[in-house]
Amino acid sequence: MGRQFQSYLLPTDAENLIAELDRRVGVRVIEAYAPTDQPVETGSLKSRVTSAPEEVQVCSYDCFLAPASPCEIKMFHSQTRQCWHVDLESEVVEFSGCHYDGKLLLRGRFYYQPDMVVVDAFVPKRKEFLQWAEKLYRTAKTLLHKQPGVIYSYVGNEACRWRMSGGRFAHFRKANGEPMYDDNEILFRE
Repeated sequence: MGRQFQSYLLPTDAENLIAELDRRVGVRVIEAYAPTDQPVETGSLKSRVTSAPEEVQVCSYDCFLAPASPCEIKMFHSQTRQCWHVDLESEVVEFSGCHYDGKLLLRGRFYYQPDMVVVDAFVPKRKEFLQWAEKLYRTAKTLLHKQPGVIYSYVGNEACRWRMSGGRFAHFRKANGEPMYDDNEILFRE
């Protein structure tokens, strides 16, 4: 079973968080997709900006965080998308979501698998990776505000300010496009 935590981060929050995580625990940013079977390291966090049919720009993230030290990153080829993807059995933490269109911020997540399947058994990933991933999680959570709910979320400073000035958080968009709002209170750190 994977380990994850949910987050609400505006683009500046995400960039600042990843830069601070790099400073404190050592992080390499790896693109989720690549043109070849070799992972693409970006050097810093890059958002994806897309335009919706109404010409609204949406910013989001889809990448992996890897330790600064050497680690195994596996790739697999997607026939559907005709590109290579980072395999979740790699020693990486997925960072995805945080879709933001100026009016609504969708929840994102940090996720990793502590084990992998070898033949027919679950085998833990290397101890060094697991220690790094847990340190990354602890550090990230101390840098963010906690938002209670059915599932705790962690919120960036800019996202807090934006929400307090009328912005809305949402867990996801339903099939009809309507957001499933998250109106839980944020617990601010002193």
